[in-house]
Amino acid sequence: VIALTVVCVTLVMLPPLNHQLVLLLKSHAYLSAYDNMSQSQQTDIVSQIKTLDPLTIREQEVLQLILSGKSNREIAESLFISENTVKTHARNIFSKYDVSSRAELISLLLKNRIGE
Repeated sequence: VIALTVVCVTLVMLPPLNHQLVLLLKSHAYLSAYDNMSQSQQTDIVSQIKTLDPLTIREQEVLQLILSGKSNREIAESLFISENTVKTHARNIFSKYDVSSRAELISLLLKNRIGE
């Protein structure tokens, strides 16, 4: 887990490699498990995490796209905002849930789901 976290942080900090991070995470069990869930299960997970510390509407939108495996660039294009704005929203999300990477965020969501 530590090695994956180091890899994730390194790749997130280097935007040109963000696409490789998405590919890496898609093969990782956390994201694969999320992708294999029904839409209602994914919605339940997002609802649970929102109760920890309310996200803004835009942060909720960014969170949904992060969880679907989108890169910062893809999120920016989907929401018609800049990549820097996406990064700011992602940092805010990570801060609110005391995580430092997408992998940790997904892990937290899955742990909350499994704990039901």
